[in-house]
Amino acid sequence: MKRVLFAIAAVALNSCNIETGAEPRTATTIDGSIQLAVIEAQEVTRPQVQFPGTRHNPRLLSGKFTIRSPAPGERLFSTNGSGGACLIARVPQDPKACTLDTECDLVVRRRGLVGRTTWHGYCLKGGGGPSGTCWVKPSDDYCLKGPHVQTGQHTLPVVDTTEVYQYLTGSPAASPVRPVDWMVYACLNGVFSSGKPPCARQQWESDYNEALKLTARGPVRPIR
Repeated sequence: MKRVLFAIAAVALNSCNIETGAEPRTATTIDGSIQLAVIEAQEVTRPQVQFPGTRHNPRLLSGKFTIRSPAPGERLFSTNGSGGACLIARVPQDPKACTLDTECDLVVRRRGLVGRTTWHGYCLKGGGGPSGTCWVKPSDDYCLKGPHVQTGQHTLPVVDTTEVYQYLTGSPAASPVRPVDWMVYACLNGVFSSGKPPCARQQWESDYNEALKLTARGPVRPIR
């Protein structure tokens, strides 16, 4: 099995050591098969996208992340090379304490469709404590991930996030009292031989292993 070495870090776009508009450095190759690289979760963006016959939608969001050569001292991580990133939102807006991702899952009515769907929850921890706060990803439309994601700068697909605002206010046109916090959240799979990629495994599954994945967070961007 081909093995690749990566490292992962979360930084803002204007603070990383990649010049804006420049091509990221390619990963350093060792012995023809092992690479050393770093994945950075960068800032949420608001693309100026407008479809014919429609007004500009301020809730069309995207984001960026980069896989590049590591700087001296950055942590190395053994990986098969697959991973990616998603846009996630802090929902509920009043921070909800959690210890497991499943505590943050939300069952919501499907916009424009019959039935309900589950928004995947993320319990993001910080400060060294056992508990975290809840964030959600409504669907994989908010993501770019998989074995095709290789060295270079990547842009998440432009996604209409109106459903998140509708969930919070009850109306697709209304704005919540406070802006919604968004971030780019990245995950890199470790080496695995069978089953789902480590980033896709749930904490309650028997083969879940925190050590088999690395995660990175971009800066939080409040958007009304």
